[in-house]
Amino acid sequence: MMKFASANEQMIKELGGQFVRLSMNKYASNVVENLLTFSKLDDVEVIVEEIIRSHDFLNVLQDPFGNYVAQTSLKCTQVSLSISLYIYKVLLTSALRIIVKNVKNRNFLLKTTTF
Repeated sequence: MMKFASANEQMIKELGGQFVRLSMNKYASNVVENLLTFSKLDDVEVIVEEIIRSHDFLNVLQDPFGNYVAQTSLKCTQVSLSISLYIYKVLLTSALRIIVKNVKNRNFLLKTTTF
């Protein structure tokens, strides 16, 4: 199911280095999702690796549009088990960081607001 695989490959090359920013944009995130869905697995891996290796990966997961890109990444990499497991590991680790951060903030607020 690769619509215009060569055109997608060229777009991925041209957009390289910008997928994190594009994933968090209302309209550009749709382009990223379509590239993930309709590209060859090698090209999909390029996009996914760029996003998950970014220091802004956690922001992508929390972003309303980036979150959909992350979900699409998981669906499109099911063929490659090692990539899927790595993404799940990163997602789980990131989710745990958010939870710990929120618990620490909540505990701090409770301590500082007690009368």
